[in-house]
Amino acid sequence: MSEESNFTGILPSSSEKLGYNADNSIYQENDYTTVFHVHMPKLDRFYVPVILGSCESLGEWNKENPKVFLRNVNNSTLWVSDPVL
Repeated sequence: MSEESNFTGILPSSSEKLGYNADNSIYQENDYTTVFHVHMPKLDRFYVPVILGSCESLGEWNKENPKVFLRNVNNSTLWVSDPVL
């Protein structure tokens, strides 16, 4: 059995809006969330990094009103977002 066949019906193709989870429950495209993890140097306290993108949940590339902000984790180089739908 190939790796691809293990995921048949679990992950949507680019044209699917509905599919099945591993437990055969139906999911919809908006059932997924993403958490961004970024490594970069700590910034001056007046700067907060953001994630921009071409979809509504990422702000439609609007630099004036970003939707996804990153927060620094324990004074490290790791920055993390809240879950994004």
